[in-house]
Amino acid sequence: MEGVFRIACRESQGEAEVLFLEGRLGLEDLPWLRRELGGLPPPGDRVLDLGGLGVLEAGAAAVLLRWQAEAAAAGRRLLWRGGPPPVRGILDLHEGLPDPRALRPAPCRRGMLDTLGRATLQLVRDCGEILAFTGALTRAVLRTLRRPSEMQWRGIGGLVNRAGMDALPIVLLINFLIGMIMSFQSAVQLLKFGATVYVADIVSLSMARELGPFMVAVIVAGRSGAGFAAELGTMKVQEEIDALRTLGFDPYTFLVLPRILALAFVVPLLTVLAVAVGTLGGMVTAVARLDMAPAAWWNEVHSTMSGWDLCGGLIKALVFGATIGSVACMRGLATRGGAEGVGRSTTSTVVTILFLLVLLDAVITALFFQFEIGM
Repeated sequence: MEGVFRIACRESQGEAEVLFLEGRLGLEDLPWLRRELGGLPPPGDRVLDLGGLGVLEAGAAAVLLRWQAEAAAAGRRLLWRGGPPPVRGILDLHEGLPDPRALRPAPCRRGMLDTLGRATLQLVRDCGEILAFTGALTRAVLRTLRRPSEMQWRGIGGLVNRAGMDALPIVLLINFLIGMIMSFQSAVQLLKFGATVYVADIVSLSMARELGPFMVAVIVAGRSGAGFAAELGTMKVQEEIDALRTLGFDPYTFLVLPRILALAFVVPLLTVLAVAVGTLGGMVTAVARLDMAPAAWWNEVHSTMSGWDLCGGLIKALVFGATIGSVACMRGLATRGGAEGVGRSTTSTVVTILFLLVLLDAVITALFFQFEIGM
């Protein structure tokens, strides 16, 4: 009874053809049975006699019911009769289930006002989440200042290693290449005026004021920002955040604040290395293609750059690092919806951080210009 599935025989009864099934009917047997039925919908009425079936798998029963619906939609009939109680029980169970397609919400067209209203509500919810996160983070900072022992200071070292040392190779390589590119591009115009010595000024000032901190922040956002958001998002959907609160731990003191401090420390440190390596990359290009002596290059850099130039870049790096950590943790703690929600939070984190980096860079640069800092 439970052997290999087969059609024992076929009979014509009136206008219908009856197929007597035997053995064990599983999903792997359905393609062959479909061919025996003459395709779907069948050219005429078909009756499947299940009396010889020993086992009917649940997946095969669901497919049979789908075939029956397709045949009915085409004006044909696909019926079955008989069968032992286990087989009939599987069919009765699936016949009682609703069609999955009926569970989907009916598609609807949204008007302009509906779309605008939904976007406004989402904006209000986002603002509420930002205010709630800011308030909770402020409480965590004040609590840490009063009781520093509650802070997970030992965990910051591991976070610094992950966000800083692990990102060091890619940071050095990218900024070295950027320095070379800047040197090439600026030399094209300066050669026309015989002022190639000013290539050193352009490369060093650009790396110290803008490109160094910004490129480091972009790299850290893609690596550590997305990673932190995914970590906290996974903890949120697996209810580990709620478990921490149940045990008496504040998630903002235990998880959020260490990550923000780690990135606020790592990004300026990487920026110093990025500026040095980017300037070195520009010098390599100038020595190789512009016949400039290394001593002349470094003398020009030393005479052009001031401490304020580097300090301005480090201030930007500090703000960028704190912003990356804050946005990543906020998006991670706001995750909902399982694995798909973690993916949405990670994507939203990177997009939001990149927008904020450009916005903050423009604001800080405008403030420096207004107050003549590093100018």
